[in-house]
Amino acid sequence: MRAILAIAALLVPLNRAATAQAPVAAPRGDSVRVLDAADLERWLGGLVPDGLARGGIAGLVIAVVKDGAVLFEKGFGWADVAGRVPMDPEGTVIRVASVSKAFTAAAALQLVGQGKLDLDRDVNEYLDFQIPPAFGAPITLRHLLTHTAGFEETAYPRFVPPASLRRHLLRIPDRIYPPGTVPAYSNYSLNLAGYLVERVSGLTIADYVERHLLGPLGMTRSTFRMTVPEALARHEARNYRVASDSPYPPNLIHELSPVDAPASGLSTTAGDMTRFLLALLQRGRVGDTQVLEPETVALMQSAAFVPMAGAQPIGLGLFHTGTSGRRVVGHSGDGEGFHAEFRVLPDQGIGIFVAMNSDGTVDGLFPAAFALRTRLLEQFVDRYFPRPSRPAEPATATGAAHARLAAGEYLWSRQSTGDYQEALALVGRFLGLDLVIRANPDGTIETPPALTFSTDGRRRTWREIEPFVWREVGGEARLLMDVRDGRVRSVWSDATASFWVNLRVPALRTARLNGPLLGVTALTLLMAAVFWPLALLVERRRRRRAARVDDGSTRWQRRTALLAVVAVVYLVGWFLVMAMDAPSSLRSGPWIRLLQIVGVALLAGAAVAVRNAWQAWRRPGGLGVRVAGTLVAGALVYVGWFSLAFHLISLRLP
Repeated sequence: MRAILAIAALLVPLNRAATAQAPVAAPRGDSVRVLDAADLERWLGGLVPDGLARGGIAGLVIAVVKDGAVLFEKGFGWADVAGRVPMDPEGTVIRVASVSKAFTAAAALQLVGQGKLDLDRDVNEYLDFQIPPAFGAPITLRHLLTHTAGFEETAYPRFVPPASLRRHLLRIPDRIYPPGTVPAYSNYSLNLAGYLVERVSGLTIADYVERHLLGPLGMTRSTFRMTVPEALARHEARNYRVASDSPYPPNLIHELSPVDAPASGLSTTAGDMTRFLLALLQRGRVGDTQVLEPETVALMQSAAFVPMAGAQPIGLGLFHTGTSGRRVVGHSGDGEGFHAEFRVLPDQGIGIFVAMNSDGTVDGLFPAAFALRTRLLEQFVDRYFPRPSRPAEPATATGAAHARLAAGEYLWSRQSTGDYQEALALVGRFLGLDLVIRANPDGTIETPPALTFSTDGRRRTWREIEPFVWREVGGEARLLMDVRDGRVRSVWSDATASFWVNLRVPALRTARLNGPLLGVTALTLLMAAVFWPLALLVERRRRRRAARVDDGSTRWQRRTALLAVVAVVYLVGWFLVMAMDAPSSLRSGPWIRLLQIVGVALLAGAAVAVRNAWQAWRRPGGLGVRVAGTLVAGALVYVGWFSLAFHLISLRLP
């Protein structure tokens, strides 16, 4: 499941990023708390230790700023379980994965302010290689910073030794959407934005961020280098799958990422992150230092792209996550064992940062660290800034008809389309993600947890309150639909940020159709591989006893049986490739190419099976032989179609 979520993910092996908001009952009236250190201590003292213990999470750090000062900092649990080193908000250095993207965006916007970069200029004019043309429109820095460049998501292969940023960028993903149209969270886009910083500044992205952001901000215990400098490395938190396990291998993250990684390079402390939060809340100023221009901060926090009418906007490097009139912006980061997020409420002068060093146990779709972070941040906002009471909204008369239009299967716009991971994503949707909207008889609709990032694992029910605008029954979130030519094209909920939307899947490519077909096909081929040789042996003996001459049909049956055996090996081989997360496994390429060669042979072999089935219906024989031959032929034809349609056979390696 980790590899499946890596395609989509929020959950990519290195740079998974997702900001999720599970609906939480809002406090009302006299339940509003005063935001002070004492109340934070009481509240977090009950919530966090229990969440760490239940989720198998080693440690957590948290910091809150208010009115231009640090209000609260605290560490819980262990930075190093075996060494019994506690989490320290000022001293523990922790990787924050995709939180780094906010710093890369700030760096790029600094150069925009200096006239060295242009938000709306073709990025190819800055590069020493070329992004191939597509859709008749160039990609701009604005597209990169809003995740609307239209790139597919690709795998993260391991490089030993770690590769340069440029080498990673030369593995250019396919462009699958016209630029500026569909949000699709993209690590490649932010890495490319960081490379633009390098190209025009003459500095590596790590040098630039450290000289022009971390240093001026006073983030003295932070680095933007994937290899943490020795002075900080001895204070670095270990990262775990669960706290009771050994830590992840220390070289894993380095091998998956560029030497300088704009999308994921930051290691920092909770105390240092308060400096960045204060800069975002104070128009770029921290103390007496103007680190960012007010215009830069405004660009990061303002709406730069809106995926559909009424949806949360995307800023330049930050996501909007507030609901019911509360403006909340921030960014999250998820990696192997590291999970972090910050949010600022500009109108209230409040900022919060939280980070953990374990994935934690998985209960449902998401790891415990993701669920705990989501619960903590949502309850923080609702505890101190409760939603105003909302009057009852009557249901529309069009709900039932629109529910039927909306019913169907969807997929995340962040997707891989050019290699076998497209098939892996389909398997993931069938086995776990279940991205299917269901229409209820009463005119409501139901959505699965993966569509709204619901950490409680339950399906959510929605009632239409305006045409194609739905309100969660018993909750605050809305569900919006983009409708064109009488069809629902995409769906988005403000239970999540706008870093991607859910796109309608054509009927022939749905997991609901192809998942069962793939299972029936595999079973058919397995039975043929096991039982057909026995049937051929019985037939051969029967012919000998009857002294009959073989009319050639046995040869075609033997060939078909052999093809069934090869097809079973082929499918088992792909299962193993997908299960072991091959892109991040060293030296997996030759094995993938071997499977693809077998797949090409099966494409040709399907014609043999079809001829065998055709002959079975023309010659004398039992109905069982004819049906078996037809089923095996159909199974082999389907394997060939599936291999081409979902890119098991592809010129590209992930």
